[in-house]
Amino acid sequence: MKQQRWFWGIFFILGAAILVSTKMHWLTYTAGTFTIIASIVLLAIFIKSILSLTIPGIVFSAAFASMLYAQPLGITALVPWTVLGTALLLSIGLSLIFSPYSWHHRFKSHHNMYHHHANRNHSQWQTDTPQKNDPTTVNMTVSMSNSIRYVQSEDLRVLNADIYMGGAKIYLDKAQIKDQATMNLNVELGGLELYMPRDWNVKIQDDVFLSGIEEKGLANTKTGPTVTLQGRLRMSGLTIIYV
Repeated sequence: MKQQRWFWGIFFILGAAILVSTKMHWLTYTAGTFTIIASIVLLAIFIKSILSLTIPGIVFSAAFASMLYAQPLGITALVPWTVLGTALLLSIGLSLIFSPYSWHHRFKSHHNMYHHHANRNHSQWQTDTPQKNDPTTVNMTVSMSNSIRYVQSEDLRVLNADIYMGGAKIYLDKAQIKDQATMNLNVELGGLELYMPRDWNVKIQDDVFLSGIEEKGLANTKTGPTVTLQGRLRMSGLTIIYV
């Protein structure tokens, strides 16, 4: 424990020295402060993952590092979904090869938690079948898989989405909100796409760490009900598509 504390202490002190040296142009390579700090954190995660033989940590830290330097690497066309998808597949594949028992046990424990059926328009995705519960509340959990949910609630008030090492698409264009709604989004090492009516007044309050939030599609008019997005994004991507 003491050796580990010394190692990480020295590591972050060197990181501080690199940050100052770069901003003072003592080093030839220059980058933004966020990029440098994020690179140091990702390197720390990468080293720690190697020491603990944690394959997802190794793969995703490398994936997010490539996203930070996508432009000089010439891979901007692959950011973020292709990179995240590749990292997910590599994590699962390598973990199955090097830790077959632990992953088999984890897949078996999750088998009865999710109910899916194939969707003709999304051959690589599975359609999530919602549980019968309060129609004002939507709950979705995705772990190490890809899933799609079509929400058609006539009085949506709360949406809870928990995504871990997976991808999810939630179509809300058929849902109705009478006044306001809250969406609790917790995404770790994954990606989430939300398809929303263009008139919803979306307010984003997510706690973001080494993640990206993108809004695209039709122009958001913000003339409709208020929708508050809150939660945590950890090494993940959130895309809001207005339709």
